[in-house]
Amino acid sequence: MLDPANTGTLNADNLYEGLKRVDSEITREEVETVLKKLDKDGNGEIDFDEFLFHMTQGDLLEGLGGDGKYIAIEV
Repeated sequence: MLDPANTGTLNADNLYEGLKRVDSEITREEVETVLKKLDKDGNGEIDFDEFLFHMTQGDLLEGLGGDGKYIAIEV
């Protein structure tokens, strides 16, 4: 689970820890880059609306790892 506190948002720490479980080579910098792309309101977190928008666009985690592959995660 990416939101252990059940806040309805994901920050860089949540996203990094969750993605480390499925990709041991992911860097904090890569996670922060993705977070900045997804965080449309600039509050440092991805809320449900931002998450849902990118999930439906198919670009949630595009490009992580530098190889252009998508990473599927359970939230």
